[in-house]
Amino acid sequence: MIGNVHRSFNLLCIFLVLQRPVPVRTQVPPGSPVITGPEIIMMGETVTLTCTVNGGSPPPTVKWFVNDVVIDDTATTVGSTTLNSFTFTAVAKDHLKVFECQTENGVLQNPLSRTQFIRVHRTPNPPILTGPTTIVAGVLTKWTCRSEEGYPMQSMSMRLGNASFGRGFTSNSRLIGLKSYTVIGTLYWAPSTLNDKHMLYCDVYHKETLGANTPQTVGLLLSVKSNFTIKTPKDFYDPITGQSATLIVDVMSGKATKVSWYKNNYLIDASSNSRYSGGNYQTPSLTINRVELDDAGSYRASVTDGSDTKNTTITVSPKATPRQPTLTGPTSLTAGTTGSWTCISHGGFPLQTMSMRIGNKIFDSNDMSIYSQYEPAVMSFRIVSLQLTVKTPLSVRAPTTTYHPEVTKEVTLTVDIKGNPTEIRWIYQIFSLDESTVSPTTTDENPMMTNDSSSSTESNGTKDIIGEPTVGKSITLYIDVTSSNIKEVKWYKNNKEIHINSDPRLSGGNLQTNSLTIKNVQLLMQGIAAVQ
Repeated sequence: MIGNVHRSFNLLCIFLVLQRPVPVRTQVPPGSPVITGPEIIMMGETVTLTCTVNGGSPPPTVKWFVNDVVIDDTATTVGSTTLNSFTFTAVAKDHLKVFECQTENGVLQNPLSRTQFIRVHRTPNPPILTGPTTIVAGVLTKWTCRSEEGYPMQSMSMRLGNASFGRGFTSNSRLIGLKSYTVIGTLYWAPSTLNDKHMLYCDVYHKETLGANTPQTVGLLLSVKSNFTIKTPKDFYDPITGQSATLIVDVMSGKATKVSWYKNNYLIDASSNSRYSGGNYQTPSLTINRVELDDAGSYRASVTDGSDTKNTTITVSPKATPRQPTLTGPTSLTAGTTGSWTCISHGGFPLQTMSMRIGNKIFDSNDMSIYSQYEPAVMSFRIVSLQLTVKTPLSVRAPTTTYHPEVTKEVTLTVDIKGNPTEIRWIYQIFSLDESTVSPTTTDENPMMTNDSSSSTESNGTKDIIGEPTVGKSITLYIDVTSSNIKEVKWYKNNKEIHINSDPRLSGGNLQTNSLTIKNVQLLMQGIAAVQ
């Protein structure tokens, strides 16, 4: 029995060794995933998002999803912790992206998940400031500043130097594609000349990417021109002395703060001369009362608005009416005698003119002479007519042109002279016996003479001694020659030989026809004619 027992024991031991019990494994679901990493990231920044899962039996899987698409399934288990880290560089398309971490180990029906919402902050592009840099003072002008590609929304302001604009500046923003903002600032402002050479700035603030006190800045240098303009309707005045003259200067735009007038580059002190009025910033035009000749000159108005000065030049040349002229000379004289009269006029400016007349007949320069003299003391002219001599016209007439005196008897050659001759000459034979002048209607035929080769004789068949043809008509200067031995005939006018063939108005005057015919008589033909 013991042996059996012993045998049984041995069998039991063997059984126990061969039939060791197998341990039972319990399935445990994983814990909820936990995501670590920034929600706000900068454009271009490298970012790591880590998803951590504790526990879970069997060990769970940990995966990253974007839009239900797995982007990373490389998980690592250390002890009871499983994790998956996803690293990327932020770009624009990552903005507002949702990253999802899922974990499961088959125990639960659905995986556990956690999401992370990512916002990518973007630094705005450098702002652009547009608008004129040369401006007319006082004119409302527009400037625009534009800032793009900022997230979150940037802020903007504009300033002149260190002074920010309040009124006149507005800004508007727009979200572009849910990814960035565009901000547009508009400034309406009318600068003054005091703002010339100042800087106009646009500042863009983005504390998320630039810091609180480090704006993006752009500026424009302003050149502000004055809008101050003046106008002078006239640049020349010629007032009459004793009257008033207003030198007009109009301020067309802007406001005058000071007006100065100069005469011949010397400052006019209106307060020291009661004849001046105006010429100040209230009344820029200068009025000269009771104009004098001494007021002549170049006037300059200098007008300023405090920042800009305009100048204009005006010439003043007063006129003076001459005083009543004085006329001296005889008031009665014997007909045929010479009289002299003097007329004096002074006080005129510019130079006056003078003439003298009897009735409506004005005397010319042959009868009178005029001279003028400037009188500096009164700045006017004195004009004098000297020795106006009125003469009786000179005329000569011979009542009888042919005389037949007896030999040894006395004969008187009678002439009637009108006027006051200064000289009377009688010429015997040669070329003339008479100094009377031929003039249409007094064309003279003077005593004529012929000669042959041996002697000279007076012509005795002359028709006229004094001829008075009408201008445009013809006249023949007749001569009867008694000698038959004539070899040459020459005619003279005023002792100069007449070349008959050179003037188609002349005919005759040769051996065949001794008499000389003049056609179409003219005034210039008057003179003394003689024949040899």
